[in-house]
Amino acid sequence: MGITYKKKNITPKFTVNLFITGEYFHLNGDEREFLKNLSYPWNMYFKHQFIDFLVKATKHIRFIDSIIAKVIKENLLIDEKLNPPKPKSPKALASRN
Repeated sequence: MGITYKKKNITPKFTVNLFITGEYFHLNGDEREFLKNLSYPWNMYFKHQFIDFLVKATKHIRFIDSIIAKVIKENLLIDEKLNPPKPKSPKALASRN
């Protein structure tokens, strides 16, 4: 889902790429120029769409973090290489014989 601006379909993916490459990290000329030439209210719309993406991405990351923390805390790993079975006590081994 997106909006059309100057005959170009503006999706959240486009907006994220626009800010990452045009304002924050790479400072690419085309994206930077595109952002610089935006007038009100379009500049606010693009910034809002980018911030909305960041908020949603952060929520997803925090959710995944909570799952990983629970798995580690409750020792729920099944892979025997990561979580080898505990050795049996000598008493338990003796009772089997």
